[in-house]
Amino acid sequence: SALNTATTSALLEAASTNALYTATTSALNAATTTSYAAVYSASTAALLNSATTSLLMIVTSTSSAYAAATTTTAAATAAATSTAAAVATSTAAAASVATSTSAALNS
Repeated sequence: SALNTATTSALLEAASTNALYTATTSALNAATTTSYAAVYSASTAALLNSATTSLLMIVTSTSSAYAAATTTTAAATAAATSTAAAVATSTAAAASVATSTSAALNS
């Protein structure tokens, strides 16, 4: 009877220890899964934020470059127009001088 009581007590203690082990393991597994999920979410959010920032920077620099190119093109067009007008004026003046010189020589 004493042996039976001691054995039963030992078995109950072992079962209790086993239950505690199982509960602890389950809690740790759940915490680990939650931690992994939290780390994954945070990492994904950080990566998406970084990618979005990078794309925004690329778009911004591309837009700036396009705006600068457009401004440069407009300035070049204005310069070309101004030069063409100056050439036309000079050509007309030269033609006028040539005409008056020719008329003077002929008279």
